[in-house]
Amino acid sequence: LWYYVAPGKILPADTRTPWHTIFDHLYATALTVNLLNLSDPKRLSGFLVFIDIGGIQKYISASRKTKDLWISSYFLSLISWYIVSRFIEEYGPDVLLLPTTRSNPFFLTFILSSKKYGELLEEFCTKVLGKEFTAALMKFYNLPLAPRIPPYGVIPTTITLILPKFEPFDEPRKIIDEVRKRFFEAWRLIVEDIAIAYD
Repeated sequence: LWYYVAPGKILPADTRTPWHTIFDHLYATALTVNLLNLSDPKRLSGFLVFIDIGGIQKYISASRKTKDLWISSYFLSLISWYIVSRFIEEYGPDVLLLPTTRSNPFFLTFILSSKKYGELLEEFCTKVLGKEFTAALMKFYNLPLAPRIPPYGVIPTTITLILPKFEPFDEPRKIIDEVRKRFFEAWRLIVEDIAIAYD
């Protein structure tokens, strides 16, 4: 949206460090605020969470055709995303360190299909970009045909999160249990979403 509204007029970054934009700065600031200890603002508290789904090489190498290879890779991306999406809903996208949400089709689909943000974003896009561009954007991201399912997967099976130390995830054990629960729940959600999309 920045480049569309202000092409070549105002850069979103200092020319001395063009790879670090105002968006990166806001992302880092929000992440830091998440980690502030409210009882002692001089101290940070939180958890560095590393998620790695094992056995993916064996799973993907079982593919016999190109479409098998594609869908097995995509399916793993979908599972990974479903695991982290709860944390993003709870604390915001800045908790997801790797992979980044920048230009991430899973994140954009998540936002557009969200009851909370979808309508606001669509209204904003319509005002700024116009109805035709917004309609094309919605069509490209397969909405509302298949909510939460973008057209291609870019999420790896290794994910790094930085979570604040708040209820209900105020202990490492609770985070581990939630990740495990989300992994198994992801299979059910995927089946439900596919059933809705192709009903």
